[in-house]
Formats: sequence, structure tokens, C-alpha cells
Amino acid sequence: MKTVFAVYYFLTKKDLAFINSPLQFICFIEYFKKFKNNFNILFVGYSKPYNIQSIKKVENFYKKKKFKLRVIYLDEILNIYFFHLILNLRKFFFSKFRTILVGDYRYYLHRKIISIAKKKYLLMMDLEVYISINFLAKKLIIQLFLRHIPQNIMLVK
Repeated sequence: MKTVFAVYYFLTKKDLAFINSPLQFICFIEYFKKFKNNFNILFVGYSKPYNIQSIKKVENFYKKKKFKLRVIYLDEILNIYFFHLILNLRKFFFSKFRTILVGDYRYYLHRKIISIAKKKYLLMMDLEVYISINFLAKKLIIQLFLRHIPQNIMLVK
């Protein structure tokens, strides 16, 4: 049932969020609290098992604080090749995403997802982001860079 639900949401929803690490989850929570967008479902991509365990621990921490968010772990319900098929269906037969929020541009699946979105939000937290901002600005129209650091600095491009 979760598989059908995930496929349905992926094919019909206009605003989706994808992450791959616990720090991206925390950045997403900060973003969600600040901007109150339509990202009420969070897709956790195909990551290493220890990352998935850490994300689940962070999710439980926020559930204890009564933060309502539905998290779907793609590696538990969908094969990655089937997800690519669904992604291609969305790209060719359905409308583009209105807004996509992804954890990192360097992950190949996020690049593919970004390519079929009108508005792109990136949660990035590496120092090499500052090096690649010029490259990304030329390649994509990016609305927001959010970096999780103690001062909660936000860079708007």
C-alpha cells in the first residue's frame, strides 16, 4: 500500500522534497518551520543503511516534539530501477513539478529530479558549495541555498 501511495504522490503532487542524509533532514525541518511551504511529504532517497538509521532517529526526535511530517523511505518500498521508470513517466507524460526541494545537487538522482521542476530549492551544507555556486548559477536557475550552520545564514541567489 505504501508503494501505491508513493507512486501516486510522485506522479500527481506538484511540490515534493527529497533528501539523503540526516543533516539534510535537519535543514529541511528548519526550512519547513521558517517558510511553511507545501512540503508535507518528505522522500528519503537511496542512501547507505547507516544514513537511513540516522534519519529515522532524527525523525523520531522531531515526532516527540509533535512535528507533523510524513516521511517515505524509497529504498524500503521501491526498487531504484522502478523509481527511474516512474521518474521518466513523470518527465514525458505528466506535467512538471511546480516546486522541488532536494538535499544536494551532486547526487545523480536529485539532478534528474531537478531537471523536471520549474522552481528548485537546494539544501546544501558543504564548503565546496561556495566553490560550485558560480557553476550552478550558470547551469540552473536556483532560488535558494540553505546552509545549516549555527547562525542559520541564508544565501539567496
